[in-house]
Amino acid sequence: MLVGAHGDPRVGYPGNGVPQDAAIHGIHGMGIHLYDQDRMVDFVNDVFFAEGEISEEGDVARFKVGSDDYGNWIELRGNRSDQQGSWRFGAGTYHHFAWNFDNLENQEEAKFSIEGAGYTDISELKDRTYFKSHYVRTPGGALFELAVTHEDGGWDCDESPEELGRQFMLPPQFEHERDHIMGQLEDITVED
Repeated sequence: MLVGAHGDPRVGYPGNGVPQDAAIHGIHGMGIHLYDQDRMVDFVNDVFFAEGEISEEGDVARFKVGSDDYGNWIELRGNRSDQQGSWRFGAGTYHHFAWNFDNLENQEEAKFSIEGAGYTDISELKDRTYFKSHYVRTPGGALFELAVTHEDGGWDCDESPEELGRQFMLPPQFEHERDHIMGQLEDITVED
């Protein structure tokens, strides 16, 4: 769902016939449906950088991660009638949410803080060529990625900024799987 926000200072991304004044500026936040929102609220309060008060009304809790007013809002909606999220995927579902950290040092501090508070379902550092990440399974079942674009990587480490997105690029460690991956994508069409 797209919702307009007045006063958003970010610049929209025009293209494909969409003028800049009508272009999407970015996301305002995300919504997560949970079986038990209380455990997720505890996680956020304990270790996941909630800024200010967590507002709770009925089965909805809303909070902000980080100091920016846009892109950082999370809404948790309790839903005890459905099963908690699982590894099943389908149209309209997410795999994970990524959070951008400034550098590897504060990313590691966050990892140790999360583990130290007893939330131990967190990965070792994964080098994804373009960025380095830890992944943490939250108490509500959502997978959060703690990501840092690193100086040896970045989105333009294997193609120029002008060519970004024009070819299907893979990190070197997955290049041997290119044919299989491309076979999985063959039903997807992209228009120029």
